[in-house]
Amino acid sequence: MRRKWMSFGFFGLLAATAVVAARAGEGAAPPAPEAPEPVVIGPIEGTVTADRVNLRTGPGRTADCVILGHFASKGDAVTVWRQQGEWYEISPPKAMPCWIFGRYVSVPEGTDLAAGAAVGAVKGDKVRARSAGDLHGHILAELPADTPLAVLKEANGWYQVEPPAPVRVWVFTKFVELGEAVAVAPPDDPTGTTDPAPGVERAEREKEAEKLLGRMKSLIADGNLRGAREIKGLLTVDYADTAAAAEAAGIEVPAEGVVGPVAPPPAASEKLERAEALYAEWVKGEVVGTGAGRTVDLVKLYFDVMQASAEGEPAHEKAKERLAEIRLRLDGQTKASQAQIDRLKERIAEIHEEHTKELARTGNFAGSGRLERMPELWGRPGTHRLRKGGVVLYYLKAGHAGLNLDEQVGRRVGVYGEVSLGPAGWGGQVIEVTKVVVLNQ
Repeated sequence: MRRKWMSFGFFGLLAATAVVAARAGEGAAPPAPEAPEPVVIGPIEGTVTADRVNLRTGPGRTADCVILGHFASKGDAVTVWRQQGEWYEISPPKAMPCWIFGRYVSVPEGTDLAAGAAVGAVKGDKVRARSAGDLHGHILAELPADTPLAVLKEANGWYQVEPPAPVRVWVFTKFVELGEAVAVAPPDDPTGTTDPAPGVERAEREKEAEKLLGRMKSLIADGNLRGAREIKGLLTVDYADTAAAAEAAGIEVPAEGVVGPVAPPPAASEKLERAEALYAEWVKGEVVGTGAGRTVDLVKLYFDVMQASAEGEPAHEKAKERLAEIRLRLDGQTKASQAQIDRLKERIAEIHEEHTKELARTGNFAGSGRLERMPELWGRPGTHRLRKGGVVLYYLKAGHAGLNLDEQVGRRVGVYGEVSLGPAGWGGQVIEVTKVVVLNQ
């Protein structure tokens, strides 16, 4: 199977694709001092009122609100869930591209996708659904294990599926006409009333909050205090009206391991030394064929170096340089078959994905999430913030003059640094950042 060569996210080459022109019909985007928080208004059925209305990854026209596709035509039905300013969060149309790496999709044995779509499921937890069948695709959602899937086709080791329920996108409110709220009948009411049932929604929220509270208590017992504080933040913000949130507010999460300096992983110098020694041998031998195993080992070592260092550090930049050289040498192979080259490229792409997931799992960061720049507000606790699950959990400020947080805006990152409580009126925590690690592009 042929696979397009991956673009190492650490190289910063993806920045060129982040510039998205505002499409006709959306109008100019007036600057806003602070984006309003999303408000739950659905589910509400609606109708698209124009042709080719854009579907975006976020509520806006900025570079990180990428256009994923569009509705086919005026009159298409849509389910609306939340509103943020002039944008609606909706369930995407079934035709919107959505891809999952093949090893994380379970399909019945003997399935022939050429004969039509098949019923499948997600294999593994926090599996990423992407907008394209490679590592360049924008991450649409992280799916829990056993999420049902309608599998459409397979290409280059990836499966295209209909966007599953957790995937949501955004459209401009001007192009959606809202209808009636979706009916939710109580379990003991067989009449199917057309009125929404707020009691049922309330019960579901209480149930979700209870699960989060149980998880928070387990993390405290296991000593994962940072994780416990993150869940406490979610409860007190997203589930503030529940009994579980009130109980969580009264639970004191010990400060040990939470407030204070968080040390980065060991220096990358030793790893770089080992990688350079192997590189000196690698350049003398074959890249593909009998040398494929050595090539894979070398790529792993240089990824380890990059993950143990920060952008701009000598070890980090040397690892980037070496990975680029490996790419050029692999692309210039003439003696090996194309099938051999493609298999090696596929394995390297898998290594990139595996290292990203492992770093996100074991990074021991002071905080992690999507990095955003804060508006110019008086008394703000930091210049940037980390958002996760729609909630701002951390405010950030650079811990030294050589750190430029603007370079990582829009990316999912983990940060190291000194953690302290936020000022009165802001809540959350403030991290004086000493190092930023990009978890994905």
